[in-house]
Amino acid sequence: MIASIYQKLYLLVLKYDNLGMTKQVNLYEILSDISKTVEISHVLHLNLDENVGLHVIDNLVIVHHRRSAKSQIFDSPCHFF
Repeated sequence: MIASIYQKLYLLVLKYDNLGMTKQVNLYEILSDISKTVEISHVLHLNLDENVGLHVIDNLVIVHHRRSAKSQIFDSPCHFF
């Protein structure tokens, strides 16, 4: 997923372990200088079982855990580490 968060463009990638657990969301900042290599800028640690849904609304990263019907909301860049 590509999203704009606090005026920066990010590629959000869900990472899974070998048992299928959703371990984390890696955020790669997409820089305006395309000659620079894209690297992980933030990590959201989840450790959730099964699949999750991912949305970005009003600079909030929202992770929906489908089985428990609960969501985690990450607000500011300081929560991304």
